[in-house]
Amino acid sequence: MTKTMPETDCLDSDKIKANLKTRRIGRKILVYDSTSSTNDLAAEYAKNKENDGLVIFAEEQTAAGAGSAPNGTPAGQTAFFVQLS
Repeated sequence: MTKTMPETDCLDSDKIKANLKTRRIGRKILVYDSTSSTNDLAAEYAKNKENDGLVIFAEEQTAAGAGSAPNGTPAGQTAFFVQLS
């Protein structure tokens, strides 16, 4: 059974951007409901120089990674992110 998070608990890139005071980091933000790995996504986006400063969030990470459970982490328990610079 998958628990659905209340809408107010979900990551919202527009709300995050509205509260940033940065010029570069976080000017571009992507939010994924689920991904196998935020690092794998970052590696793909890093191939394009236009993605400098991009921040990628994920509500759920399904693959094991540094600091995560062996089978990933279910949605709603933590947020994963990676920043390109």
